[in-house]
Amino acid sequence: MDRSKNGVMKGVYPLVVFLLVSASGGAQQRQRWPLRAAVFSNATLLPPVVLTRIFAEPLHPGLSLGTTYTYRNNGRHELLQTFRAGYFYHRYNQHAIQLYTEAGYRLHSRSGLDAGLLIGGGYLHAIPTTPTFAWNGRGSYDRKRSLGRPRAMISSALELGYSPRMPTGAPVRFFLAYQFWLQTPFLKQYVPLLPNTALHLGASVPLRKPVPRNGTH
Repeated sequence: MDRSKNGVMKGVYPLVVFLLVSASGGAQQRQRWPLRAAVFSNATLLPPVVLTRIFAEPLHPGLSLGTTYTYRNNGRHELLQTFRAGYFYHRYNQHAIQLYTEAGYRLHSRSGLDAGLLIGGGYLHAIPTTPTFAWNGRGSYDRKRSLGRPRAMISSALELGYSPRMPTGAPVRFFLAYQFWLQTPFLKQYVPLLPNTALHLGASVPLRKPVPRNGTH
């Protein structure tokens, strides 16, 4: 393992450990974390071009599951942390498994609409979709078997949400998120950073009835 990979993993492993420890500890304190699920389409494009090409053929579909921890919410301003696990398939490139966290701010309106900004990062496991070969020193190439490559990811996202008044009183929230994120490295020798953009459509559903806090649900 070379120095560049060692450097990336030294930064990634502590972040992943922090993500898991924070998730388990916070859940014991509040026991009211919502389930957050989304489908998304990913593209290796820089913004804002992806707004017109995100659903161009071929599609690169993905699925994201996670939860959100609210540090503070006074009904208008909310400080939060997300914890997510995701998967997507990029044709001719890779399968990718994501494990990351984001810190965020969300501004709420009385109509149920909200807008937020999220910034974070974490671990990405990249599994090539095409065969890879290595020079064997005997005048030919041998096919390499690979379980994937450990990588890091840096993420930012703009999010719009809506929480309708439900008959049950449960605070279900629907959201649309535009994410820009970097995979590092993509190819150690040639491509240290690979830009990605993704459009997420999903919902956040409480697993239990929330306890009133700071004057809000």
